[in-house]
Amino acid sequence: MAPPVEALVRRRRLVAAAAAVLAAVALAAGILVAAGGSGPPIATGAARLVPADALVYVHLSTDGDRDAVRDGERLGERFPAWEGLRDAVLARLAVAGTDEQVGAWLGDEMALALVGGDGDTAGSLVLLEVGDEARARAFVAEGARRSGPAKRYEGVTLARYGAVYAAFVGGYVALGQEETLRRAIDLDRGRDGAKALADDPTFAATSAGLPEDRVADAYATADGLRRLLVPAGGLLGIAGVVFDRPGLTGVAAALRVREPGAELVVRSRVPGRAAREFTPSLLDAVPKGAMAYYGTRGLDQNLMRLLASAGTEALDELLADARAALGDDGAAAVRADVLELLSRESALALLPGVPAPTLLVIARAEDPAATRAALARLTETLERVLEGARVIREDDVTRIVTGGAELDLAVVDDRLVVATSMRGIAAARDPDGGIGEAEAFRATVGDADAPVTSLVFLDFNQLLTLAEQTGLDDSRAYREVKADLHRLAAVGVRSTGAGEDPTSEIRFQIP
Repeated sequence: MAPPVEALVRRRRLVAAAAAVLAAVALAAGILVAAGGSGPPIATGAARLVPADALVYVHLSTDGDRDAVRDGERLGERFPAWEGLRDAVLARLAVAGTDEQVGAWLGDEMALALVGGDGDTAGSLVLLEVGDEARARAFVAEGARRSGPAKRYEGVTLARYGAVYAAFVGGYVALGQEETLRRAIDLDRGRDGAKALADDPTFAATSAGLPEDRVADAYATADGLRRLLVPAGGLLGIAGVVFDRPGLTGVAAALRVREPGAELVVRSRVPGRAAREFTPSLLDAVPKGAMAYYGTRGLDQNLMRLLASAGTEALDELLADARAALGDDGAAAVRADVLELLSRESALALLPGVPAPTLLVIARAEDPAATRAALARLTETLERVLEGARVIREDDVTRIVTGGAELDLAVVDDRLVVATSMRGIAAARDPDGGIGEAEAFRATVGDADAPVTSLVFLDFNQLLTLAEQTGLDDSRAYREVKADLHRLAAVGVRSTGAGEDPTSEIRFQIP
């Protein structure tokens, strides 16, 4: 009996949502895939047909009986470009027939794997679980009839399907190159030496504990991030850079829909990692109006690089001149009296401003009087020996000013404050209750009273507004996605786990 119209419409949307993500990953990597809550737990069988050397694996639930899937569909429809992307991808997936026909036979999951190979490319394997075998075979047969001659392997027909092959393997329609289909068949037959991704230790370790109410999940090896995602550019490239880190062997992520919009749970495997935890205590010192915040430990090792990158070339030169003027002994003394404070909890904040935002660094001063004395000595030394810059101390602030850059240091209550403008010092003295009181921060980060290894907050609306004021709106590529980006109000990231298996919870506020 044919499924009712309502079921077909629902299936159509589920296929579209899943196919959009699958094809976006494949096409961004330069690989042609097809033509050229409540309810049951998420189905995860596809990973047993994926070779263990997969570089990237993206998996989506298409089970319409799951609330998670229905919620994911509604979330996608909030974005203006969603419908166009969905329809464009479906046109590539359906070599023959229509997306309604795909939905009529699709089962509860679909997945894409990019399988290791030589050079900068990788093989692709798309797996679509079969819910109605008769309809699925009729659909593939029609596509094969239009595409070319078939091949055989181990008794399985590899039907030409557009630019790739299609085969029925272990309850799935498998799409891919001939080699990737042969490997999937070997896994299904239990051939000696064939190893599945589901049995890979890194995949198992990073996937364990992902939330059961997820609508989608993904996995990438460090090699997959660097070879496929980073070079792809755009959002995929950004994801590759963000998730990559020294010593990383693999990373898994799960997407689920929950207030205030969506949450991405990321689990990594980094053998030998020794991150330090802390309980955030500086939120009340970070100005409430900050458009970005980063809380961490061990900032002393990277402060100069961060200050230089946040300022101008002139600031970078100023810092280099200051180190040279202090000499080895002087620089060591400043490090002991001032920079050592940053080895513990530190907070970085970015404050809005034109023509440039202000970077603010805050750390706890265990002995405020000693830190003030150290800043006074620093002022006295630098004003005598630092040529080409004005070094003054006024209103308890050490100011180092040159033609194109500025660095200001002060002790505010029991905190050391470093800023790239006096606006930062003024904001630190009057933080308006702190960033923890900001509505968007509470929505995405929530209570921050438990140990973390890092804490991040981005007021996306403010960041986009600033970027548009400084020229981003002149980009045609940006204007094409502007409406979708403005749907994202804020992002909060909470990272935990001091050992080799860190977890990050990334929450998106999507009004």
